[in-house]
Amino acid sequence: MGQCDKMLRRQLFCAVLALLLPVTGCGNRNAALKSTEESIGETPQLQQIQSSEELSLSGETEELPEVYQQMLLYMQEGLYEHGIDGMYQVYFGAVKGFADRYYCDILLEGEGALWRESIAYSYDEDSGWYTFYGQYEPILAEGDMESEDFEFVKEMRKNYVYAGSVSGEIHFPYPVRYHAENGPVERDARIETCFHDSREGTSYSIDTMLYTYVDERLGTVITILYPAVWVSEAYEDAAVENLQDSINEQIRTAFFYSYFGDEGMLQPQKELYATIDRNFIITRRDEDYLSMRIYEGNDVRGAVHPNEWETGITIDMHTGRALQFCDVVGEDFDLETFIDKGAFRCMWFWENDTGEYWLSHFYRRSSWDSCFYLTDDALGLITEESRYYTLIEADFEDLGISDF
Repeated sequence: MGQCDKMLRRQLFCAVLALLLPVTGCGNRNAALKSTEESIGETPQLQQIQSSEELSLSGETEELPEVYQQMLLYMQEGLYEHGIDGMYQVYFGAVKGFADRYYCDILLEGEGALWRESIAYSYDEDSGWYTFYGQYEPILAEGDMESEDFEFVKEMRKNYVYAGSVSGEIHFPYPVRYHAENGPVERDARIETCFHDSREGTSYSIDTMLYTYVDERLGTVITILYPAVWVSEAYEDAAVENLQDSINEQIRTAFFYSYFGDEGMLQPQKELYATIDRNFIITRRDEDYLSMRIYEGNDVRGAVHPNEWETGITIDMHTGRALQFCDVVGEDFDLETFIDKGAFRCMWFWENDTGEYWLSHFYRRSSWDSCFYLTDDALGLITEESRYYTLIEADFEDLGISDF
């Protein structure tokens, strides 16, 4: 009931106002349900309600069946929880039933955009409560918008069942009678690990951080395990503190990237029906360099298949700068020459493949800056073919590299 309490508090003003106005009442609940049930499988008589602002002040609620009242409240909560501004016109389609669940198509119009959405719910006759779940609500994640000439848009504008207005801050004089999944919850904190690094004696330590973002309502689950570096006596020396900040900024940039929509840093609130997992393994740690591989696995609703890949980052611990590929191999490095000489070895490969196959079919990247890593005595490359990837390594000695 916790998530409903906050809605009830937001409705308190309206409840008091409703007592002071000549309210005619919401009507008999069974009658409202009967109106909804009659709409299942057929097109009810078209009827347009007053705008939500007018309804909240007049107390005239008997025109709107209870299920549509609850859908308006539920949509309002979503807009509020996700920080979506503006007033939106709502066009409701007919409620349709399948097994023990009901569905309603919705068109939202506002802020110069059109959004196709849908709400699914079940109803408990004993308690008189609705349960909303498995929504498709792209407006909450700033997802795909529809065009004016889209057939769904034209049909809903012409043959809606009910229409009104909604915003995150508007007040409705309806009691909350629904359960729903939770909205966005974000957490970023250090976690305890029982593994101890045997490579002690460096002037810095590494904590393991866990970032999570869960939005059950939009089906979004993001988990990022990443390192945070603490340089000794960082807060007693401004230069050391700046070095520490630079190192951690490079790490966060490497882990919190975005690849859906706009380039730049990850914006978890814009993900819709996505599961994203990222973690890491340190491949080199000494006074000069901190190098690691970053793994990603993700699964997005509507995608053909799940994805997985790796990237890499190597940080100069004296400058706090992330190394570029040419910083390690030089400007004139010819990868294929060293492949042909047999300097590189394939670290693992997919079923039915061979190491020789990967060394002859790896993807020729234009840049390896985010796809290499260092070990104590070797250079590693993350290569790919199609949607598969593997690792190849070569010793510094075989590559003629002496500074690492």
